[in-house]
Amino acid sequence: MDKVLVVEDDQDIANLIQLHLSELSLQVDHCISGELALKQFEQQEYALILLDVMLPGISGLDVCKQIRLTKPEQTIIMLTSRNTELD
Repeated sequence: MDKVLVVEDDQDIANLIQLHLSELSLQVDHCISGELALKQFEQQEYALILLDVMLPGISGLDVCKQIRLTKPEQTIIMLTSRNTELD
């Protein structure tokens, strides 16, 4: 079974994502901060990481950069509520 790491600090959004991924028979781990996500990433292999951009502590962009240093081929989808071109 493929594993997905959801990194999202809004519990309602995380629950909705987890529900839909579980319906696809995916195993889902959830973290609420960048620090926890990096620890989880070190301990597990993931087919996909769904990563919120705006997290408490380490930002999603910084988490992405750190993951790319150790595993550049890791599939990551960034989640954001930002809506301007500069973002």
